[in-house]
Amino acid sequence: MISKTISYRTSSEDDDCLVTVRYIGAIFYLRWSPSDLALVPDLLSNYLAQLEQLKDEDVYADYSGLVLPFKPLMDQLAPTGRQVPFTLYEYLYPQWFQLKATAAKDCQTILPVQLKGEDPFCRLGIPTSSFQLDKLDLNNWVPRWFSSHDIELPADAKEHPLLQSPSRVIERQSQTECFFKGLGPGYKGTIDELVAFRAIDEATKRGALAPDARICRLYGLVMDTLGPRAPDQRIVGMLLNYIEPKRHGILGTLHYIAYDEQNHKHFHSWADDLSDTLGQLHQAGCVWGDAKPENVLVDKDNKVWIIDFGGGYTPGWVAAEDEGTQKGDLEAMAKIRQWLEQQVLERRAEMRGQA
Repeated sequence: MISKTISYRTSSEDDDCLVTVRYIGAIFYLRWSPSDLALVPDLLSNYLAQLEQLKDEDVYADYSGLVLPFKPLMDQLAPTGRQVPFTLYEYLYPQWFQLKATAAKDCQTILPVQLKGEDPFCRLGIPTSSFQLDKLDLNNWVPRWFSSHDIELPADAKEHPLLQSPSRVIERQSQTECFFKGLGPGYKGTIDELVAFRAIDEATKRGALAPDARICRLYGLVMDTLGPRAPDQRIVGMLLNYIEPKRHGILGTLHYIAYDEQNHKHFHSWADDLSDTLGQLHQAGCVWGDAKPENVLVDKDNKVWIIDFGGGYTPGWVAAEDEGTQKGDLEAMAKIRQWLEQQVLERRAEMRGQA
């Protein structure tokens, strides 16, 4: 069956390891611990060698050896017969299983054992009953509300939609394309971004900000009710206006696009357009916040868009004391322009060196 290892977690305090594997409709937490292999030195030694390799190689580590012993049991437990179209609900709430590695009776192989209990990880999103949301008065300005059942995951020729983090999604009723931004356990960035989207929405309604200004905007919120208690009603994600990128993922941001020499001819106009969009935001009383090339998206028509209003700041682009201010935005804008110019100068120097 098709699966994808999506993460692993080790610790500097012990030699335990947790590997997370996603199947179509299921997620598996694979637990390894020396205490479960202590009576079989060969298995323990082999595990510790793989663990050491993981810690050394970090991002490029090969963890297949820690997944393979579990595969027959995962194939057996994973659900089958999923129907298209797939929904965001199916991605967010798969069946989950905890398995741990133990020594088989032959003392030569790993025997995976299923564990019982509750999901070991935090629930998605923010409860609508949270006091942090009270001041936002969401019901009076959020344009649309959806359940994750209402959001379809489009088919992808490269990878099954239930095996990749959702980004481009489709609102089922209107068939509108949106960008899905899931909410993690941290509240501050989400609250800051909702405050910014409210300011943008109000500025647009009163005519202070053009509706076609090239910025990301809130299309709606995704809210799910997962039980009878107040904390069970949770906002699990935002739907933003979809911008068709020049490249998908983070590779479509200015930070990466700028390294492609064929894009150097656009740098001057990009800087001017970005500055103009920022000026429109400021005139409307809004703030970008964490201004930097990673938060600029280049679309398929080579237009630049301001994205990510989650607040915070990045050292080197905005001074700490200017976080969340228009002054900080202007500092970053000047540095972005300088940075683009520097990319061209460095490339010219490389070409002269090769001549």
